[in-house]
Amino acid sequence: DEPTVGLDIESRAALWQVLQQLRDDGTTILLSSHYLEEVDALADRLAILDGGRVIAEGSPESLKRDLGGDRVTLRVREFATPQEAQQAQSVLQQLDG
Repeated sequence: DEPTVGLDIESRAALWQVLQQLRDDGTTILLSSHYLEEVDALADRLAILDGGRVIAEGSPESLKRDLGGDRVTLRVREFATPQEAQQAQSVLQQLDG
């Protein structure tokens, strides 16, 4: 579960090298991670979970094709002033898409 959390850069790279070698040797690896770029480089198949339920599964390529797209989420804190909220809205309206 999240094997690279808390590791320094060198240790993280070494761990991923070991995992890639195991994969190349035909070993099945069950991995849980929020780092999708790392999972993408390692996985042949993956599942996306939400609330403990599988909401999508497939190859990284098929999931990116079917579910891909850029998404920006902005949460304005409760105590934001009206001016700050207006600035945030202006920035979002200028984004392409």
